Amino acid sequence: MNQMKIEEVKDRVHRCVGCSQCFGRGPYLPFADGHLTVDTWTCPTLEYYKLFSNTARSKAYFAREVAHGKLELNEELAKIFFSCPDCGCCDLLCPPIPHMYASRAMKRELLHKGFAPKGSIELNKKIQAKYNLFDSPNANRSKWAEGLHLPRKGEILYFAGCYASFRQINTALSMVSLLRKGGINPAYLAEEEWCCGLHPGFSGDPELERTMARHNVKAIEETGAKTVVISCANCYRTFFGDYPALLGKLPFKVVHAVEILPDLMKSGKIKLTPKAKSRVTLHDPCHFGKQHIGRNHNLYDETREIIKYLPKVDFVEMQNTGRWSACCGGGNSVTSTITPEFTDYHSRKRCLEAKKAADVLLTPCVRCVENLSRSARKHGIDIEVRGLIEFVAEMAE
Repeated sequence: MNQMKIEEVKDRVHRCVGCSQCFGRGPYLPFADGHLTVDTWTCPTLEYYKLFSNTARSKAYFAREVAHGKLELNEELAKIFFSCPDCGCCDLLCPPIPHMYASRAMKRELLHKGFAPKGSIELNKKIQAKYNLFDSPNANRSKWAEGLHLPRKGEILYFAGCYASFRQINTALSMVSLLRKGGINPAYLAEEEWCCGLHPGFSGDPELERTMARHNVKAIEETGAKTVVISCANCYRTFFGDYPALLGKLPFKVVHAVEILPDLMKSGKIKLTPKAKSRVTLHDPCHFGKQHIGRNHNLYDETREIIKYLPKVDFVEMQNTGRWSACCGGGNSVTSTITPEFTDYHSRKRCLEAKKAADVLLTPCVRCVENLSRSARKHGIDIEVRGLIEFVAEMAE
């Protein structure tokens, strides 16, 4: 499915038998994962819009009809498909049908026929013109690294991503600090780093995502890097999941920060100093599992192992964690751009759930940090939202 075209999924979307497992949990448990389920769960899009046309089952039907020429594309279909955050739960619950790829393929068709939402199109234009999400000259991307004297070549490279480079620079600064304390002086692309292409890929423009991928892979190759360390869950998902599908096998290894920090902490290379005692909980980003990075692959345990090493930290799980972790509503910047009220609804709900468990809400996803913290402030929810990387860096000696 490296082109994400409707033709690539049309012979699989017909497999839906209408079991409804893809959009809700109630008295019936799935036959395959009954021991891993939760009491209640609802598809975030169905929960918000309350229309069955927004469920994965309905979208599989629409995709099938369009693929076989029985249904014309229209604005109503655009509303349905672009309202989905593509959290991935439906893919997880229904392996026979590639729901997420069908959704992306339909967005591609809708974009080409002129039905994509204006906000999504405008954001892709900014990415195409300036290689980042924020319409800023890409030369500004490396301002956070001024004075750090990061090398341009090396076997281990840090890919910061748009959010850590422009909006949440403490994430990038914290990541470099932790790597150096662990004995790693990472290379850095600076202005040669481009947007990973996540939004184009999930908004119907895989060609633009491929352009970003080709540039980033070539630029990284020229540094001699054998391993790329990423602190952004979204960039990690794009490099790990989409780049191989778009370009073939990558000439370097891709790891998220949560995969290397536990060993650096366990070995004592990163020493931690206790701060004030805190009670924390964890929000698992969608991109750490739910089929985003492959079946039977997730980063849930690695994230919790990091928290285990933090001194004077009382860790309490929320009700919905791991594969059942509720989506913040950001939707790969697609839903947060087009329907910010949808994002706010789900981020508020998640903050309220977190507040029942702890006073600090940690997450390894920079976009989740932004969405969750914004909703907590807006609705006066007394929960401190923190990026996991920054939280750890504050304790590192």
